[in-house]
Amino acid sequence: MKTSFLILAAAMFCVAISCEPNLENQINQLHAESRQVEKGVIPQLESLVQQSNGINVQGRALTADETEFTGKVATLQQTYAEWQKGMEDAEKMKPDQDRLNLETKLKDAILAFEKMVKELAPKPSF
Repeated sequence: MKTSFLILAAAMFCVAISCEPNLENQINQLHAESRQVEKGVIPQLESLVQQSNGINVQGRALTADETEFTGKVATLQQTYAEWQKGMEDAEKMKPDQDRLNLETKLKDAILAFEKMVKELAPKPSF
């Protein structure tokens, strides 16, 4: 009975050790993919912020569309700041299941953010 328990415990230990690098690889891959999406979306966000700033300094009452646009850009900026904070928090965590779950949520969040930015970005005119 003791021998069976020791063999089972040793097997579980080996499985845990072999799964850890895989878990860490998944975490690193998700983190890198999120950062890659971020690199692609930041220039678009910066362009939207510049447009919003240009609207805000015109020295006249804003139209309803302008007010809506500047509000959406402000919301995007806040959303991005929250996402950045989440990424910083994730980087401080040890590579475990909780971090994998957080990295998955952060990747989903940056993909949703990218979609919102693209929807608000001006369409190219030909």
